[in-house]
Amino acid sequence: MPGKIVTDRDTVQFDLMPVQAKGKILTLIPAVPQINCTGFPTIAEKKIGLSTDASAFVCQFTYVTPVYSTPGSGVILITKATTAPYLTSPSPTQVLIDTPPFNASVVFEAPAENPATGLPDPDLEPVPITGTFIVQNEFVSA
Repeated sequence: MPGKIVTDRDTVQFDLMPVQAKGKILTLIPAVPQINCTGFPTIAEKKIGLSTDASAFVCQFTYVTPVYSTPGSGVILITKATTAPYLTSPSPTQVLIDTPPFNASVVFEAPAENPATGLPDPDLEPVPITGTFIVQNEFVSA
């Protein structure tokens, strides 16, 4: 399935509904995450995204719940992104493309706390989510 190639500083958007269904409200840091791309080839003077860039992506967040209002924290990691072979390279490099949505995981690192009791949020299981790259490149597909 072809898709547009992801380039440096393209934004990343997450579907946080599975996390919200658990009563957790996330605040992303930064509010509009961007992916850092390291590919040597460029499109409009922006480096292309490689599969290793998706593996290295980390988005921090804080979170609260109605019961645990002292913020906790964690990270969102991309677990599986769609790639396409970069055919002009002698190595098996894979470039990131924008379709279909990629898989990610919300990982809680520090629990939110109940300010009245000081008790931590007991539900720190990772939550699988999906995300999409919002690409600026409108012309180059893989």
